[in-house]
Amino acid sequence: MRMATSVIENLATSVRRLMEDHRRIEGLYTDVIAERDALRRENRALAERLKSVEKDLSVAQLAQGFAAGDGASEGDTKAIARVNRLIREVDQCIRLIK
Repeated sequence: MRMATSVIENLATSVRRLMEDHRRIEGLYTDVIAERDALRRENRALAERLKSVEKDLSVAQLAQGFAAGDGASEGDTKAIARVNRLIREVDQCIRLIK
């Protein structure tokens, strides 16, 4: 009889420990989910900021290309290439419309 009680007590102790571990892991899980969501929001904001900065850079390079004098720097060359690429895209759109 004593042995059965001991087995039951050990089992009860194990179950309590598992329940405590489960509660602790649930708390950790909730924290990780909240951190993941915060990182996703930050990632989206940074991606939008990057798009904005890239657009600003493109506009600045394009403006610099239009304002370029006789000497062509690397930035001017990139701006001219961008303008040429945009002209080709417009031409392609016009061909598609016809």
